[in-house]
Amino acid sequence: MNVQVAAKALLYGKAAEKGLTGDVFCMTGEKGAVFVSRITVPIVDYSSNYTRGVHQLANAGPGNYFLQLFLPSGRVITTDFEIISDKPTQVIIELPHEGPHEWTTLHALTGQFKQDVFQTKKLAASRPMTTASYAELTVNPFKGYSLGLLKPGKSSGGDVFDDLLTLPNLARLIQENTDLETAMHHIGTPSDIVQPSFEDNHFAVFRIAHEGLLDHGNKAPDVSGFGWDSDLHRQYLVQKSSSGGTLTCLPTPWTTPSGQAEVELLFKKSSLADMPDVTMTIGDPMINSVLGYINTGAIQKAAELVDFNNARDMLFDKVSYPFTATVGGYLLVFGINRNTYLSQSDNWKAWVKNLDKWFKWLPDGALLHAALYFILKGVDREEAYDALMRACDRGLPFFTFGLKLLVDALRFFARDGDDQARDRLPLIEAIANQTDPSQPFLTVRFSNHWKTKSLQAEEMTPNVR
Repeated sequence: MNVQVAAKALLYGKAAEKGLTGDVFCMTGEKGAVFVSRITVPIVDYSSNYTRGVHQLANAGPGNYFLQLFLPSGRVITTDFEIISDKPTQVIIELPHEGPHEWTTLHALTGQFKQDVFQTKKLAASRPMTTASYAELTVNPFKGYSLGLLKPGKSSGGDVFDDLLTLPNLARLIQENTDLETAMHHIGTPSDIVQPSFEDNHFAVFRIAHEGLLDHGNKAPDVSGFGWDSDLHRQYLVQKSSSGGTLTCLPTPWTTPSGQAEVELLFKKSSLADMPDVTMTIGDPMINSVLGYINTGAIQKAAELVDFNNARDMLFDKVSYPFTATVGGYLLVFGINRNTYLSQSDNWKAWVKNLDKWFKWLPDGALLHAALYFILKGVDREEAYDALMRACDRGLPFFTFGLKLLVDALRFFARDGDDQARDRLPLIEAIANQTDPSQPFLTVRFSNHWKTKSLQAEEMTPNVR
């Protein structure tokens, strides 16, 4: 039977040949729902007529079926379809968007929203959504919200690892419960983002490339001079509000065969809590899904989109696409197919070492190198330990699951009696305790309050003469 499938959303021309995973069931009179096959489903733009044939259903007989589609957020959506003899079957799934606009689809897929639509509507009468513009919210971040791009300065040594924003400095700020104003003196001064790429009364969207903010609809510019042995000066996104400050690792420039992909932050102006409600995605639907699956622990579902050979190919192309290669490296090290991944002869382990060696600004490369030992026993202990120390020196991993891997590695060597790992572990645990686990790109709360309570009280007390 000819069965064609596709999941549709407003993606401005973006697409993924393999974007989501799902299970197909056949409805029978006696046994009820009977599992037929696990399939992958492409994600396409609403304007596209593309559907892909499902080879697993080529021999499926006539009858009533349904598809359970697994979203990276953990949500499951179901659609029914019927296979009729000698007739083509087309299964089109319209992907949900949490909010009033279709352009929130990629954000909804990864599921970082902290409040769902039902809760928002239920409480709308008691807590209406703000209609303030982003510009109005930034006038006084203590009562609103503001964003900035941070490129930390370097100390006089000027070494590639000598950024002011080191892991010990960040951990110290967190442990001392430093107020936002004081903390900013220690991590640097961000350049304020004056206006979003697009906004309405409920949402503000910020599209970011390595060169800065992109206007709505503009394509990220091509990147030159980025690749092997490049000295990339990282940038971070700083969010300020009455609840303090957060720091997000921006994986830019995210290079792809079609050019640089944008990183997109969606800010929901109302929240059930007093903390900003944001979600960040990458402008590549497949990578977006893979990151969402990994971040929720659904490694097997990620592996169905990126199998062993795909992950190895991603890692091989590290010179041109280092961030995509890093995602492939994580899938390989996490060991989806343990028998294949433990092979000592596979050259992908050497490619992980090169990801560490050639990209000195990439903590994740050194971290994956270390993981070859304490997860896969693929290198010797001393080599892995040195790689782990390099990972710590390079700063925050770009990915949330990378920080978890860093904590696991330090605990492994600390239990093995290593003093330096034991000393660094509390610092990394302090950072991990302030990390937002819902975000695929590492987001750390480095300050939990605007100013010290005593200063706030002084500002609120009127002068009496």
